[in-house]
Amino acid sequence: MVVGACATADGIRALRGVDGVDGFESIVYASPGLIRSLDTATSVSEHVRVDLELRGCPVDRERLRGVLSALLAGHEPDPLDERVCVDCKLRGLTCTAATDGVPCLGPVTHVGCGALCPTRRCGCSDPLSPPALIPLPERS
Repeated sequence: MVVGACATADGIRALRGVDGVDGFESIVYASPGLIRSLDTATSVSEHVRVDLELRGCPVDRERLRGVLSALLAGHEPDPLDERVCVDCKLRGLTCTAATDGVPCLGPVTHVGCGALCPTRRCGCSDPLSPPALIPLPERS
């Protein structure tokens, strides 16, 4: 099992695929020549077999507890089938896309984050998709 955006999708390091590392190193580091970076950013599943991914940044504490409890009891964890929009409605949050005109990926993002972005009046940035909890061999 891998946990978190960095392990499942290589998190913030995946940005290096957008513009490469060169443009960022000179801004971030005082002596970029001393930094040894990898050429590419990859997820753990690109290197070893992963049976289960729990996405998110941060990973929802209750979701992690539920997954670990299910696994320790010998059960399959429940997949996250609902979308963030449902979570927002259950929490009584107004839709940031409809009321504030803020782009939001809530309709296509699986629940599991506690509607973290919309709770702060930001549109969902989709840290959990592809499906937040799915056995990798079943992916198409």
